[in-house]
Amino acid sequence: MLNLRRHKKDITIADRKEISVKLLRYVLPLALVLVLLASAAGCEQNGRGPQQQSQAALEQLLSCTLQQADDFDTTMSAAFTETTEDSEAGLLSGNDEELMEHLTNHFGGSMTDACIKDLAMSRSIYRSAALAKEIGSDINAGSVELTKRSGKEECYDFSAEIKTSAGNPAAKASGTISMEKDGDNWKASHITLTFDEAGGTSDSPADSFAPGLACPSVNGALRVDGTQLVDKNGSPVQLRGISTHGLAWFPEYVNEDCFRQLHEEWQANVIRLAMYTAEYGGYCTGGDRDALKQLIDRGVTSARRQDMYAVIDWHILSDSNPNTYLEDAKAFFGEMAAKYAQSDHILYEICNEPNGDTSWEEIKAYAEQIIPVIRSQDEDAVILVGTPNWSQYVDQAAADPIASYENIMYTLHFYAATHTDDLRQKLTGAVESGLPVFVSEYGICDASGSGAIDTAQADLWVETLDKYGISYIAWNLSGKEESSAMLKSGCGKNSGFTQEDLSESGRWVYQMLRK
Repeated sequence: MLNLRRHKKDITIADRKEISVKLLRYVLPLALVLVLLASAAGCEQNGRGPQQQSQAALEQLLSCTLQQADDFDTTMSAAFTETTEDSEAGLLSGNDEELMEHLTNHFGGSMTDACIKDLAMSRSIYRSAALAKEIGSDINAGSVELTKRSGKEECYDFSAEIKTSAGNPAAKASGTISMEKDGDNWKASHITLTFDEAGGTSDSPADSFAPGLACPSVNGALRVDGTQLVDKNGSPVQLRGISTHGLAWFPEYVNEDCFRQLHEEWQANVIRLAMYTAEYGGYCTGGDRDALKQLIDRGVTSARRQDMYAVIDWHILSDSNPNTYLEDAKAFFGEMAAKYAQSDHILYEICNEPNGDTSWEEIKAYAEQIIPVIRSQDEDAVILVGTPNWSQYVDQAAADPIASYENIMYTLHFYAATHTDDLRQKLTGAVESGLPVFVSEYGICDASGSGAIDTAQADLWVETLDKYGISYIAWNLSGKEESSAMLKSGCGKNSGFTQEDLSESGRWVYQMLRK
């Protein structure tokens, strides 16, 4: 046994000093290194970067055990019930608090509350559970491939292969994921999701609609290729839908129940949100700007949840020349583009119907100031530019198009009882010369919006538009006492419309969209 007392006694003061110096010189730095390494390991585990955390969030969303599927099924079947007319949410019933608590407990570590709610509203959050129950197996996401979107901060396109517990392919998933900082961690703030099952059939919300009906969950962000509107894969896309009337005058139709009916029953895939600039209650003439922007946001959100595209329409009319409120337009579109830059379902219409003596040169000069404002925030969204004479003179735009920017289309408006062969020839001539045209407003009555209806001419117009793959949006979603309104003036509903509620124009548009 060591004689510790002797050894301790033999150590001199000088020896102790030398030992202390050596401890400071060698042992303490080593301890500090070990502490730093442990801290770094903890940070790596608890504070992963946005790309790693987005991958983790997607793996969690796309994987599901059969037990988890049963739990989801019990909770969600209670929440997804028929809603009442006063339910703005549109999908969730009074049991939504229980549902959100269940989902937040499961996904709250990797997704924001808003992201979870959006996924719940669209039922995308239930897709993995539904697939697991359908094939009778636990499923998990294998490798999730991420590609950062150019110019969009912490936004990624993703694709993933989903496999059964036996390792067999079950489905493929794709979409986009946006991340935001939540304290020290990154969480998913928005996810779009498309499922393609192993058999090759898409399980998107569009399955119950018309074959080929384009929708954001399947077709993604749109762009312009030559004269054609195309989807994320370059396949031709045609949007067909309805325009609201002035948001300030008929705000009640901007609700999710209404949009759901337009999509599921009417088979519309686009809604146009018409915000007047100069009329009574107009954005630039004393209207409540905050309320109008809230209506646009409600429309944009409802459209996204119902898998529809949305056009934000700067609806000039009595102001005639878009340059009248140029600075207001710059500020408005700068705000809209910043807010919706990561939304794949948005199109911008920057001047509804220039008219009077407003020339194409003036419209083009206006557009060349508004487009860069949008592009500074959203580099590739489709932008619609009006043309002279209430958006009819597309031939003038074809002769001198905007050459400095891509993904630009030019609008033509028609009212079938007034505009016939001459305007159709102007349209086809412009398209054949290479101009991409979008019919962002039309009616089957005369140009006043409240005159005689001509269904024969309307049929000829649709035949021409379909031939060239041109998108078209009907005016207008309201019960205003005019022949262009989709609803009878006595209809007091804002959703759940029956055939008896529809005007002659409404019945024609309904039947045409469903063909």
